[in-house]
Amino acid sequence: MGNRNYENSITVEGNIFYDPDFYFIEHEGKDICKLTIANNFYPAENEKEVNYFIVRIYSKKLINMVKKDMKEAAESGINYKGRRVRVIGRLRQIREGEGNPPDIKSRIIIVGERLEFLANKLNGGLFMEQSNKRVRINVSTTAKGLVQWGATAEFETVEETKVNLAEAIKAVREVIREQGLKEAEATS
Repeated sequence: MGNRNYENSITVEGNIFYDPDFYFIEHEGKDICKLTIANNFYPAENEKEVNYFIVRIYSKKLINMVKKDMKEAAESGINYKGRRVRVIGRLRQIREGEGNPPDIKSRIIIVGERLEFLANKLNGGLFMEQSNKRVRINVSTTAKGLVQWGATAEFETVEETKVNLAEAIKAVREVIREQGLKEAEATS
């Protein structure tokens, strides 16, 4: 018999909306970290939709990573709400009640299987938004401690894009230099 699993994968990027909750679920026998992530979407000029996603993390390694990151933020005097993250995981339906729809209530959560902390103003990177015009720079570190980063920009004109992207790149390189870090070489 072949694999009976169908594709179930989701990636969500956004900001932590509440401080994470850590708890133990007896009937599942698992420690859990619950995150609420706010995800902004701009369907048109001057329009903004905010979606809130509940993420459950079961991996002890990821739970410890969140706890460590929260502790470092607290020691630095940084409010954890607003921390920029990317979650990669799968959708899971939680059913309440017995029987079949419409007799039961259900909700969809994300089971986080991978978590990335992204750069924002709080941790030395840059994220700048103006309506649906924006520059986004994501910063990460390699296993060798080198800084990798990528930038995207969305503006109405090529000239606006060039100017804003150049300013953002300059700001990131200043942060890298100030923190005494080394930039990884670009790969294609």
